[in-house]
Amino acid sequence: MIPKTKEILATLSNLNFVNNQSKADNVLIITPEKLKNVILAGRNLENLKIVMSDCLNTYEALKAKNILFIEAAIDKLKKRLIGDRREENIKKTGKGDSSTTKKSISSKRSKEKTLKTQSVRRNEVKRKEKRRKKD
Repeated sequence: MIPKTKEILATLSNLNFVNNQSKADNVLIITPEKLKNVILAGRNLENLKIVMSDCLNTYEALKAKNILFIEAAIDKLKKRLIGDRREENIKKTGKGDSSTTKKSISSKRSKEKTLKTQSVRRNEVKRKEKRRKKD
């Protein structure tokens, strides 16, 4: 079913998002994805803006007097703002996943051991060279 402009206006008036002149009162509708039917029905209304949750920015959110989220858009926006950054931080730092942390610690320890053995070998070689020079 294709929503009509009258249906969107009726929904907005039920939510008290319409002013006295039957116009949208600076409303921002946030959708989870590009909903062609909603965009076509809402484009005729003044002071109504329809934005996908991926494209939402601070300016639009602050400018709007009323914000209407479609339920799936809230989850998508949460994932965009909170979930992805947390996953990226875990990947970068290795924190949060104990197996990754254990692997990074063990690799650091093995690098330290190899550096110690290399420095010990160098010291031994230097000592031997000094002994040869003395003899």
